[in-house]
Amino acid sequence: MLEDRQDRNPFGRPAVAPATRFTHVEIPIGPGDPPPLVSECEEEPPVDHAFAKCLGGLVSVVMQEVHLELAFLTGEITAVYSCGPGQQAVAVSGGAGVSVRLGEMYAEEERELLVEVRAPLGSHPHSLTVRCTYHNPASQETVRGAVQPLLLPALHVERALSASSSSRRLHDLFVATRVVAESRRLAELQDLGTTIHLLSSARALVLQSPATQQQQDLVGSLDTELSDMRWRRGNSQHQHQHEEAVTPTSRSGRRRGDGDTTTAVGTPRGSAGAGEALTPTSA
Repeated sequence: MLEDRQDRNPFGRPAVAPATRFTHVEIPIGPGDPPPLVSECEEEPPVDHAFAKCLGGLVSVVMQEVHLELAFLTGEITAVYSCGPGQQAVAVSGGAGVSVRLGEMYAEEERELLVEVRAPLGSHPHSLTVRCTYHNPASQETVRGAVQPLLLPALHVERALSASSSSRRLHDLFVATRVVAESRRLAELQDLGTTIHLLSSARALVLQSPATQQQQDLVGSLDTELSDMRWRRGNSQHQHQHEEAVTPTSRSGRRRGDGDTTTAVGTPRGSAGAGEALTPTSA
């Protein structure tokens, strides 16, 4: 079990913690004065035990401040998307080189990134370089990994969509991931109508591919986004209608019996408890 744990978390170390506050040579044995009560013992400053340090290392992250440095010298990195279940798909605008922040990572954790590049078809081969930089929580040092080149396969437009299933799979993944990222950006701008239209179009496009497990997963994620956006639009419309119902449309005040008038927004100028409640009809 210890070997398995060390393979999973190389920063973990076994430690033995005492079960009581006495060591094996301090346990009172035989007749004599009874041991002092806890309240009579002198207070000692807290000591950082090895077990506490080990436990903190087990629950802590393995890599902190993880950054990926991407470079594409023969073209342009137009965007980088974080995809996969439970990951937020947010586009990062790029250029010839970008730095993607991944934050903290635990042992055996995996992240999936979808990189969108733009390059001329005539120049081959294309190569994408990747370098990982992170903060080591054990040594408190910043580690810069080696530059790793990734050779990109040649792309033929006439065979891109009709050829292999891998091309279709990447195409559907790209469409779904990009639409989710764009829809969330538009949702922040309160453009929910365009958001729902984009998600519906992407769902119809993905359904044109042969039925696979990945297709079902992509359609499920798009359905989830659609349900969320439709709920937000309905909630926004309901809130807007409610605001219209309680907001007076007339700017003229209503004379009260005691001579007080109301302001343009319907707030009485007299005492707060005097008179009847203001309604759109009375306004």
